[in-house]
Amino acid sequence: MSKNEDTVDILLKFLRGELSAKESRKVKSRLKKDKEMAEMLALLKSLQPKGRRAEWKNVFKSALKLSSRQFEDFLKTRRKDQPPYGITVYDSNVLSLPMGIRSEFSSTVNSRRIKYKINGLELILSLQPVSMENFNILGQISGLEEGLEIKVVLKSKREKFTTGTDQFHVFHFEKVPTDQYSLKVYKGNKIIGMADFEI
Repeated sequence: MSKNEDTVDILLKFLRGELSAKESRKVKSRLKKDKEMAEMLALLKSLQPKGRRAEWKNVFKSALKLSSRQFEDFLKTRRKDQPPYGITVYDSNVLSLPMGIRSEFSSTVNSRRIKYKINGLELILSLQPVSMENFNILGQISGLEEGLEIKVVLKSKREKFTTGTDQFHVFHFEKVPTDQYSLKVYKGNKIIGMADFEI
């Protein structure tokens, strides 16, 4: 079992009350020191199914997939001369929200939501289908000072889209065709964040 699988498995057992008192104390101690583990526990709690073990298996697979993606994103941030890279903290393609839970991600039923952490910034994207091959993308960047002029560039091998943000650092791209994209956020000529995704 990999480290990610082991962590998710232990946390699921912790939530289900399947650990001994000694093991539970160890987990609580680790949670105080390990921020990533604590964040994973919070995520698993929000997805906690009320049903049987089969549903827990689905949560396990999804959480493992997301944590593996977070690790890949983290490795990209370690590259030399790399602008701040977004680490995926939520993707509705990987972890769908349970019924009855509302959040900033649950406004449009058929849209995909992705949330990134980029240093002290937060980037949220909502990808809304307008046809089988085109999407509208609505995004918001949190953690920036008000009044900054921010430019957002979305680029694939075939296409390039550029837009600015409003006073709340919200931006919008219309009819973006399906492809692999790199999104870059500029303050002046400096890239202050970037993220990759596929639609």
